[in-house]
Amino acid sequence: MKETLPQDHLLPPVPVDVTKGETLTQAFQNADAVISLVGILQGSAAQFEAIQWKGAENVARAAAAIGAKLVHVSAIGADPHSKIPYARTKAMGEEAVLSHCPDATVIRPSLLFGPGDGLFNVRTAGTT
Repeated sequence: MKETLPQDHLLPPVPVDVTKGETLTQAFQNADAVISLVGILQGSAAQFEAIQWKGAENVARAAAAIGAKLVHVSAIGADPHSKIPYARTKAMGEEAVLSHCPDATVIRPSLLFGPGDGLFNVRTAGTT
């Protein structure tokens, strides 16, 4: 039988904007750990930088401010020298995270998907 946590162990959802660091510290206030899944798949170079680099840095700064353990989900192929904005900014985000939270755990998965995911749901549409 699957065990569930009592509701008093779960933090309520709080809207935040990773590009606005001031929204994060308050949202993280009672957290022991923060799991950052900051990322986009499409956008301009400026959007990739604002979200995957500076947004990840904002998350790390806020996690450090409250003393929370940080798990940062990056991407396989993250490379600060890549000409591809996605890969370059994922690597820049990792560097920024580790500069603020040297003990952060950085994970580089190849693919993540879930409910509402465009990639996985498109590929499996119509299959049984």
